[in-house]
Amino acid sequence: QARGLGCDPNDDGKFVEVSFHDNIQTSSRSTGPSDCPVWNDWMSIELTDDFELQDHPLRLGVCSSEAGSPDHGAVSIDMEQTLYSRREQDPYAVVSMRGWFPLFDTMSGVRGHILVSVKMQYVGDQSYNDQLTSSIGVRFFSIAAPPHLCAFSTEQLLGLVEEVKVVQDPEYPHWLHGLRDLIRSDRASNEERLSVFHTAAMQARRQLGKKVLQMGANAVLGYREYVDLEGDATDRICIRAFGTAARLAPPLADAFHGGHQAVSMMSGGSQQDADPLCPGLDVPGIEAALQLLTRRDRLTS
Repeated sequence: QARGLGCDPNDDGKFVEVSFHDNIQTSSRSTGPSDCPVWNDWMSIELTDDFELQDHPLRLGVCSSEAGSPDHGAVSIDMEQTLYSRREQDPYAVVSMRGWFPLFDTMSGVRGHILVSVKMQYVGDQSYNDQLTSSIGVRFFSIAAPPHLCAFSTEQLLGLVEEVKVVQDPEYPHWLHGLRDLIRSDRASNEERLSVFHTAAMQARRQLGKKVLQMGANAVLGYREYVDLEGDATDRICIRAFGTAARLAPPLADAFHGGHQAVSMMSGGSQQDADPLCPGLDVPGIEAALQLLTRRDRLTS
């Protein structure tokens, strides 16, 4: 379900476009009033490697027509934390996330909110390719100091770690792309640039996480990302990611005495479903299931 999209007496229904990298699916036509459309669709996306969830966001956009662009706003969801939560729990358990997300339009700002339910089920063993490319197991903290002892204890700080990612700026189309990039609308141009920002930043974070694992660490403190728009000089976008590699351990036993409680990265149960604006509201929404299927690669001697 979506809300706050604005009333349109001529509206005959809206669609939701669900995309993940090259996989694009479209929902059925919505029902209900134009400002609060309702969908009851279930979409499934199958992946073969963990690193795909680390490199690309799950994107949902609300469209006026089935083949149109998301003119009512879109939201990009980073799935890495959900993937990490699966690793912490039973690897074969279904990990879910549910909540209201803002629909952002590059031309007019936030247009409304959409209720999204995402479920991920892991099937099979981690592939050999995944072991070389994935950085699952590394936590990223924006704080510049180690977390409080009630959450984690710091065993060792291993120093600065950094990564640079340079990509083509879609605002300056390459001649090989033809006239399509030269005549596209302002909204399409903005959405393409945002997509490049998000994907490049996620790829830089994964590459940095691989360096952290090679150092024997499992976390990055004071994590920062900076974007450099180089413009006409090179027609490139440069993403700089850096932080302090650290090795964190589970909380100390005495940290729980005195009324302290551990801070978890992802809560469970009905608290995830709660809507701060409408407590207790239970309504259908767009559901996207990411089913991770990995090969069983074994090294035999």
